Amino acid sequence: MGKGLWQDKVALLFYFLSLIILGYLIFSMLASPFYFQKLGVLRSDQEIVGLRDLPELQSLEVYQQTVNAHPIFGAAKQEVAAASKDPCDDFSQVFSLSGIVQGGQSEAIFLNKRTRQTYFTAAGDSLENVKIQKIQEHSVTIACAGEEKEILIEET
Repeated sequence: MGKGLWQDKVALLFYFLSLIILGYLIFSMLASPFYFQKLGVLRSDQEIVGLRDLPELQSLEVYQQTVNAHPIFGAAKQEVAAASKDPCDDFSQVFSLSGIVQGGQSEAIFLNKRTRQTYFTAAGDSLENVKIQKIQEHSVTIACAGEEKEILIEET
């Protein structure tokens, strides 16, 4: 007997078995609707409840009222108050803190974003109606319109 002969026979056997199973599955798929109809499982078209029996759609307003009446969707919408403008916001929009020089008298370096002009300020100086209160290692405290605000060094 040659090598691999029994493997060929086993492979041929599996091939024929798979053909028989495939043929049975195809026959079952084609014959099952008729079999179920014969048993009475499938009903005629008149007995099937279908789309013809659905209620007619109502107007959009009816559905919108139903949704709006639900507590999740119909919650009273409150007016959002306009944000109160922080007096220091104008300063923060025009100037950025670009650096701090530490030493005997620390200085804060501000850059005017519009004109690209650099300003060196010390504690107690004023810049555009804003007073420099305190200069720390990574931040500067400013006072504008009686309010204090801390500005951090911007990263580039």
